[in-house]
Amino acid sequence: MDKELYLKISKPLATCILCGASLAEAGKHPSALVVPVEESEGEEDDLPRREDYCPQCWEKCKGKEFFGYWLAKREPLKPRKVQNRRERNARLAAYFDYFYHQDRELHASRLFFLAHLLMRYGVLRWLRTEKDPENNSERIICRNLVTDEEVVIESAQPTDEELVAIKREIDELLLGTLSSAPVEGTSEESAPEAGTAPTSSDTPEA
Repeated sequence: MDKELYLKISKPLATCILCGASLAEAGKHPSALVVPVEESEGEEDDLPRREDYCPQCWEKCKGKEFFGYWLAKREPLKPRKVQNRRERNARLAAYFDYFYHQDRELHASRLFFLAHLLMRYGVLRWLRTEKDPENNSERIICRNLVTDEEVVIESAQPTDEELVAIKREIDELLLGTLSSAPVEGTSEESAPEAGTAPTSSDTPEA
């Protein structure tokens, strides 16, 4: 194939050209090249056209003439690591907000740790510590400096096991490898783990 023609081949499609099935995470899939034989008036019509297929639709193309075809390989998407402080704070704040609107009692240790981390990074500001009149427990009142809303967190001292699990979650969150957040109704121990990630220098010690 002419080098100039090769360089004009379009980038791979994200979906199958026939059925629209996603190919981004398919691993391998058939691809074919169609080059116009007859001359056309428009320059775009003269460009080689790449067509990507899912395995099922490729079977329907048997007998169709192509300039060439091959088995394309898609690289798995790489996790995106936090790039700067602003992005780090936004990701941690969103993670905190997720649990804050779930069962707060169930996630008290995680919220307590995240709140102190966000105070350290200037997202939350401590206002006062007071006693809950209903159960005499201690709670921390903070102000979210982004939304200007008050945030109430129950004072809870994480156990050593909880502390290790929470720190691992945060490391994976900042590295972009956290599989998913624990859903409402799951315990601290049943939170999904995406694998042990290297310790981040951003994670404070207990």
